[in-house]
Amino acid sequence: MALARERLRDTDDGLAMIAHTLGYASEFSSQTFKRHHDIAPGRWCATARGIA
Repeated sequence: MALARERLRDTDDGLAMIAHTLGYASEFSSQTFKRHHDIAPGRWCATARGIA
C-alpha cells in the first residue's frame, strides 16, 4: 500500500494500472486503500500534490 500511495502521488497512473504494476491479481479497491490510509485514494492524491 505504501508503494501504491507513492505512485498515486508521483504518477498520473490510475488505481487499476498501479495495482497491476505492483503485482495484484485484481484491482484493489479504493476502500482497501482507505482502510489502510484512512483517506480515499483520490483525495490523498490531490492533497499530496497540493491540489486540495
